[in-house]
Amino acid sequence: MRENPFWLPSHKRTVGRYEFDWFQELAQTELKRHTKDFERFKILEDAYGVTTSFSDEDCFQISFMKRKMGRRDFEGNQAVENGADLLYSLGPQGQVATVLYGATSNFASMNEKLIYLRIGHYSAHQLKRRLRRDIHDLVAYAYCSSIDLEPTFRERARVWFLRRFHPLDIDDKFSQASGNKWVSFAIDFTLRTLLMVLLKPIGIAVAIAFLALFGFDYLAQLISH
Repeated sequence: MRENPFWLPSHKRTVGRYEFDWFQELAQTELKRHTKDFERFKILEDAYGVTTSFSDEDCFQISFMKRKMGRRDFEGNQAVENGADLLYSLGPQGQVATVLYGATSNFASMNEKLIYLRIGHYSAHQLKRRLRRDIHDLVAYAYCSSIDLEPTFRERARVWFLRRFHPLDIDDKFSQASGNKWVSFAIDFTLRTLLMVLLKPIGIAVAIAFLALFGFDYLAQLISH
């Protein structure tokens, strides 16, 4: 037990700050590298524009900005759609939350406010290594959450997986991943089945020994056969 109970939380905050600052320095270069030949990203960039320029030192954000939808909204104004966002946010205890926001307009939005990709303590290298996958998640979510874009089958499948195996924010409430229940059931069923398979021979051996002990040799032979 440490004499100073404040040391570990303070250490985590300090390390988290250092790693996140380093990640921010690396992220711009990595973003360009991962999207240089990513055609689906380029289509969104041309339609919405892309920015990573935000003044909050606790955030790194890749945001598709806005596009005119070519129609009027319910109030007769030019309809505008806000693009999807990928946000890395440094928390007060040094943990980093990585979340996705979908495209929104006056006409439609996703049922969830956001998808949590992950929350935890990560080094700059770990965040950098995950950036490529996160960008692909962002692009898939952007296509699926817009009412005017046509996602590919792969993008639909990717978003289906994200919405079922990652926590969501629905009506400003944290919602556990529904798919985890399926996984838990499958694991529980598999373990129970394996346990029954393993215990069945043991149970038979115990029954044979019990019958033989009390003189029921004939029944013991029948069970053994």
